[in-house]
Amino acid sequence: MGPEITVNIHLRGNLPDLLRGKYSGRAGAPIELSCRECQSIVHLAAILGVPRVEIGAVTMNGAEAGRDDLPAPGAMIELFPVEEPLPVEGEARFILDVHLGKLSRDLRLLGFDTLWRNDIGDGEIASETLSGGRIALTRDRQLLSRRALVRGMLIRSADHYEQLLEVVRRYGLAGMVSPFTRCTVCGGKLEPASKIGLESALPDAVARRYDDFFLC
Repeated sequence: MGPEITVNIHLRGNLPDLLRGKYSGRAGAPIELSCRECQSIVHLAAILGVPRVEIGAVTMNGAEAGRDDLPAPGAMIELFPVEEPLPVEGEARFILDVHLGKLSRDLRLLGFDTLWRNDIGDGEIASETLSGGRIALTRDRQLLSRRALVRGMLIRSADHYEQLLEVVRRYGLAGMVSPFTRCTVCGGKLEPASKIGLESALPDAVARRYDDFFLC
């Protein structure tokens, strides 16, 4: 472990909203933080409650810096939020933690490829961001601190409608919406199905009223 140093961290934009513990409510002014010389800027941000995926630009003593840089003793570090919307290469594909079941349904309803299960583990979520190209959505800051997790977002609201708006704003999804094209239960794509082949499984009232059916 390196020697202890003191740095000052100034959170910009909406990042002060993420402060937790003894640092909560200290928005608007730099926060003096004692740390080891070997601790990176992103590590210090995590101590304050700010996940690395929520950090955009970084400056140290007025010069551009990287999230993984080591701070200089007495440095003034400024952290800025990510600039929205973030670009999405190709199809927007998501993976959600176990606590975001309602949000997964909303995203599927809008046509987005969304992986969610009530037994999904943190390791699988992190792995899918790398091997599956998915974006992790979670309210768990510890999950976002995993090195294997390469893309993700901290969901701030507890309300699933507000959560949906957060995701749409972050990734500019308004122009990518394709509603009613995926199953809200499994997330699979919906394909037209013949009514004739389904009649034996349909309640009489449904069979009388509807002619168009889809299967996932």
